[in-house]
This record gives sequence, structure tokens and C-alpha cells, in this order.
Amino acid sequence: MNRNVFLPWMGGLGLLILVACQETIEPQLVELEALPTTSQAFEPAQEVALEQGMLVFQSQEDLLLTLHQIAQAGREAVDRWETQMDFVSQQYLFNQVVRAYDSIDAHYFSLPEDEQAYWRQQPEVHPAIYFQGLEEGWLKLQEDPDGSSYFQYAVCDPSMAAVLNREGLVKIGDEIYQYRSQTLKVLLTGEFEKIPLLDRVNRTVEGEVLVYDFAAEMTRSLTSNFTSSNVMSSEGWRDGGSRKRYRLWVDGSSSPATTPVGFDCVSGMSCTFQVRSEAQKKNFWGTWQYKGDYGYSLSIGDARGPAAWTYAYEMHNNGGLCGLTNACILGPLVGAYNCPVAPCPTSPYTAFYPWTNNGFFRLTPDGSWTLSNNYFCSAFEVDYLIYATYNQQYTLTP
Repeated sequence: MNRNVFLPWMGGLGLLILVACQETIEPQLVELEALPTTSQAFEPAQEVALEQGMLVFQSQEDLLLTLHQIAQAGREAVDRWETQMDFVSQQYLFNQVVRAYDSIDAHYFSLPEDEQAYWRQQPEVHPAIYFQGLEEGWLKLQEDPDGSSYFQYAVCDPSMAAVLNREGLVKIGDEIYQYRSQTLKVLLTGEFEKIPLLDRVNRTVEGEVLVYDFAAEMTRSLTSNFTSSNVMSSEGWRDGGSRKRYRLWVDGSSSPATTPVGFDCVSGMSCTFQVRSEAQKKNFWGTWQYKGDYGYSLSIGDARGPAAWTYAYEMHNNGGLCGLTNACILGPLVGAYNCPVAPCPTSPYTAFYPWTNNGFFRLTPDGSWTLSNNYFCSAFEVDYLIYATYNQQYTLTP
């Protein structure tokens, strides 16, 4: 196995909101609060550079450890680090959408009751950055089981949002990665002037571009689903009281990342294995949203024990002769980490995150891989027992 792919603007933070009246549409200016000046900037333990508007990491290990450190740092500290780097991440943009909606709610909840009653009957107000995110493709609407929807990251791997620029680009080692809603493309040469090539190709170009298509047609023998069972009942939401809800779950699945060349033959395989935290409140109009003032701390592994898991996948025993025999062998483990600062995302695992309401906490294996001169003949399978606390205790299993 030779490749592991892990998966200006607000100024003074003035926000233009369009308010619909009975006969006209009048603009109102609602000021968002500036960041406190007392917080310290986040400092990653690994070297992180900025080139051509994108972050540059020396290795996949540096990237993964930085993501873990960002998740454990305060949001304001990470915002300050981005400012110092002159960088804007998709996570920052997403949080600006949250802050904009928080400002809208603060305005309408401050009105006299009779005015509130009137505005609740009017169309819901959305900030300009919401429409901008939908148009630029870094924001989408996520459907709820009841038919409603809420805004969410649009990128195919939201756990990468903290290190992706607006265009979904990041450089890792000598390669440039472009994350979009359905695809991950890797510019193997790492040449910045060749980035436009990523928008022109839709399939792998030998020696230049790898294309992982997560919307590709899948065969049953090459897919698996090990999402935690607790989300199957009412989608796993627990009542937080006062128009609040929260959930903790494992997002787990594996499927081809490149086009299969046979019923059980594919050179690229993806695997998602993440602990997901979500906490939402209903806004002024009764729509579920992520809010800046509602979330919980998260412990993965608690007094009952650490998170623990095993995983396996198979590859053909006859090298590159795909389909000539049915013989398969277990593949080697992926991901070997040295974690002097952050906890390694390997079993057994314990970690504490001080606050989260839309978290993506990656465990191993999580990413996309290609085999050199061989093919996968099965998806990844993960068996786990994860003790966690997110307002309440959870026991997460497939």
C-alpha cells in the first residue's frame, strides 16, 4: 500500500440582513461581536506553512495531528491562528454562518412580544453568507427525517474543513489535494501552476492526477457499513430540553474510491471511521440550527474504559492479476503514528474535547488508500466498543 489520503471577509463583522415587511423589503444592519482581544492564538506542534492561499503540511501524520490539536483548542484561538497565517478555512466560514444566524436570533428575540408574533409568521430570514456558501459550494442543506433541513458542510470529508481553504485545497507532502462535495482529487506533481488541471479532469490521469469518486457505483462485496446502531432509532437525537437536541454517534462505512474493475476488484478504497458530535437548537422560526452558545464537552473513553477497536480488509493474493483467482489475503494495518502532543487515533484511545456541537473526530482507519500493483477484494470492516460521555454516557457499537 503506497498512499494514504486523509480525507475577507467579514471585516468589522457587520452583517446585512434583509427583513421582509408586508409591502417592502428594508435592510437592517445587525452587528456581530468582534473576537475578544485577550485570547491566545492556537499554535500547532507541527510545522504548517501557507503557500498560494492553502496550508502546506510536511506529511500525513503532521496533518492528522494538527487536526486533533485544532479540535482540542478553543475556536477563538484557532481563529486567531488563521488570522496570523492570513488563511481562511472552511471551518471558519461555517462558524461565521453560525454567528450570523446567532445575530439574527438575538435581534428578533429582543423585539416586543407583539412584534415577535408578527415576524414568526413571516418567511425566515437568512444572512448573506448563507447564500454565498450555497453558491460557492462549501455549504449545503442536510435533510432531517421529518422533511425539514439544516445547513451543514458540503465537502465530502467535513473532518478536513479546519485545514481546507475556500476552494477545498490543501498540500500534504509533495501532493496537492482538492476536496469537493463528491470527489477528492490529488495532484501528484504538487505543482501549483497545474491546479487548474484538477477542475478539468474527472478520472485518474496516470502520473498526474488521482481521482477518488465517492458517488461511484458500488458493488456489494466492496462496501460495508459499521455506523453505530444508536443512530438507527429516531436518528439518535436526544432531547436537550428548551428546544434543544444532541447526539453522539460513529459514522462508519467503507466503499470504493476508484471505479471497480470487477465484482471484487478495485485499486482505491475509502473508509470513514469518525466519532460525530452534534448539538442543535431551534431558532426564532423553529428551524434546527447549530448555535454558538449550545454544545457540550466530549470524552472519548471514560471511567468505564478507553475506546477500543479492531479492523481488517482484504486484498488479492495474486498481485495485479485481478479476477483470475478468488484468493484473498488480509492487508497490512494502515497508519503508524508518533504522537508526542496529541493522542494517537489508534486503539486503545482516550481523548477530551472541551466543547463541540458539530465535531468530526477521526480514528484509524479513516481516509482513502490505493494499492500499488494490487487490488482490494473487500471493504474495510471495523469492530469497536467506544465508551464516551457527551452530556450523557454513551456506549457505541456497530
